[in-house]
Amino acid sequence: MKKLICLLAMCLCLNGVAVAEAGLPVEGGAPVQAEPAQAQTPAVDEALQPAAPPAENVPAPEQAPQESQSAENVPVPEQAPQEGQSAENVPAPEHASQEGQSAENVPAPEQAPQEGQSAENQPAPEQAPAENQPAPDGAPAESQPAEAAPADNAPAALPEDAEAWFERDGARMGGRLAEIAGLLNGDEALYIRSRELLCLPEAPLKRLSGLTLLPDAEIFPEGKYEARASLESPLNGTYVPLALSELAARGEDERAALYIWVAEIAPEAAPAPEAAPVPEAAPQSVISVWPENYRPGAWCGTDVRFTLGGIPEGEKYTYAAIIYDERIVPLSDNVWSAQQEGVYTVRFAMLDGIGDIVSASEKYTLWIDHTAPDVVVLPDEEVSYTLHVVARDNISGAAGVSLDGGATWTALSNDVSFTYTTDHAQTFPSGSILVSDNAGNIYAFEGEITLDKIEPVPGPGGGGGGGTGKPAKTHASGDGEESPEYDQLALELPASPMKQLTVGGERMDLTLTLADAQQSGAPVGQTQPFTAALARWGASDGAQGEADTLILTAEVDADLGDRYTYQWRFNGEVYRMLANSGIRYVALAVGDDVAAFPTEGFTGGTKYTELKMLGVSTRRFEYALDMKVNRDPGYISAMSDSDYSPSCDLSIRTEVENMAYELSSSTQSIMYFYDVYLGPRDMLNAPFGEYAAK
Repeated sequence: MKKLICLLAMCLCLNGVAVAEAGLPVEGGAPVQAEPAQAQTPAVDEALQPAAPPAENVPAPEQAPQESQSAENVPVPEQAPQEGQSAENVPAPEHASQEGQSAENVPAPEQAPQEGQSAENQPAPEQAPAENQPAPDGAPAESQPAEAAPADNAPAALPEDAEAWFERDGARMGGRLAEIAGLLNGDEALYIRSRELLCLPEAPLKRLSGLTLLPDAEIFPEGKYEARASLESPLNGTYVPLALSELAARGEDERAALYIWVAEIAPEAAPAPEAAPVPEAAPQSVISVWPENYRPGAWCGTDVRFTLGGIPEGEKYTYAAIIYDERIVPLSDNVWSAQQEGVYTVRFAMLDGIGDIVSASEKYTLWIDHTAPDVVVLPDEEVSYTLHVVARDNISGAAGVSLDGGATWTALSNDVSFTYTTDHAQTFPSGSILVSDNAGNIYAFEGEITLDKIEPVPGPGGGGGGGTGKPAKTHASGDGEESPEYDQLALELPASPMKQLTVGGERMDLTLTLADAQQSGAPVGQTQPFTAALARWGASDGAQGEADTLILTAEVDADLGDRYTYQWRFNGEVYRMLANSGIRYVALAVGDDVAAFPTEGFTGGTKYTELKMLGVSTRRFEYALDMKVNRDPGYISAMSDSDYSPSCDLSIRTEVENMAYELSSSTQSIMYFYDVYLGPRDMLNAPFGEYAAK
């Protein structure tokens, strides 16, 4: 028995030493017994926890020894009696002291020695008390491990969708960036939690200039990420990094989109300091352009020059002109002159050593014409005291003509014949006939020109005697040769209607045809009769003064209906013969409407001039003049500054050299008519061409 007591005492002493070395409380040399339990810690939101430190720096929690621990430090658990072992030999399990029983009276648990092991070498079975387990009854309170108190300093939980947060009065304030931006004073540290690109569309730039942007260490490992800002979206491929301190120079009310995001720092790069402001391009690297004589949207005939500047000192840059934004032409110096004629665009650039564009200017549109017009000046060979001036300018176009050396100018359209007529002989000295184009270039005719009276060539048999015993002479379309038989006509007209114009007993190539009629059965396509009379234009009584107008009036059939068309057909020889005979105007009448034209000519245009320059005779031009009458009550005629008739429309066509041309009133056409008027009969009472003023 004494031997057994000694063994128990030895085991208790050894066990007390082991418990003390583990940092566990000991009472009276024996450990405070408790049921095994895992240490409890307060629950904390994992999303708010900082990134876990490396494993080697984390102290291992206190816990009961595992199987790998040495046997001398591991308490032996209680075991049930082994087979064949009596209950007396099985040590009683340890229990907390019963009510009224002291801890000294509680026998220590022991385990029977294993087979082949002496009792001296076997430690007493016990377990380390759990940290948070209350001590057995009767143990002093101060020996119990204190329960872990709730963490009063734990950060407040942020919303799950919080993109950023800042601290104010010791509390974290977080949420979506757009929601908390209005709460910022502008001098806080703003921690970014979102991995997405954030944007404040209307950020108050100056107020946010004092912010410090930082990645939230709970989301982004410290030292591996940085917060960035820019006024440009990095999703566009390129952006300029921005230090928020740069925004201090902005206006108080200035707002713009501000982009904020967290980016990973390149492994090989040290943590980047606050981004320095990106300096603006120095003024020397921006090209400067000084134009001379440049007029936007206007023709220019003077030397248009551009002087360039802006190459930084010491840089081996060059200048270039870019024509039509297609061809880059390097320049040998800093001056470029517009030599190419026409309309085109040019911009200027600064090139570096390998030909890349460093800076480019705005685009300039040039209208350049350095060439004077081509001009033909000819006295009329058939009309007395008459001069023709024809100008062609294929670039800017002819603009004006002067017959007095530039003292006065008359507007001139391109490729249009300008005709000057006087009633007496006149001489133009060399240099007095000028033609200008729209760019200001001037052509001066060198040589003297005199306008004289053209004497008619007498024909055989004299001037005729009104047809006494002499067969009528027919003037039909010729073969292109000017006939020497032209003569002044005796202005004697038949008293009865005629179907072919006859003047002074000679038949002229002028007829009238009914081209169309509303009434069925009308003689459409047949030659119609007309009468002839002489009058003086501008006088109500033809007897006042010498007659200068031939009036031909159609005998209109009363059964044609309200819509019909009469067509007058004649050639150029007719009105030139009448001009030689003193007739200045021809008036063709259908009912109350009159179409009138001058006998000196009424056809112009580039094609007409070309044909005349090629020698095509006047008689080869066959004209068809249609007078389309419409007396329907609701009809509205297309009246103009030369058409004053509300019920009649006029069209003119000419055929020459096997080609037909519809003459237009527009001077832009290749062949057009001019000085042709359509109106009522009282138009003859006003000066020719001035009826519109009445």
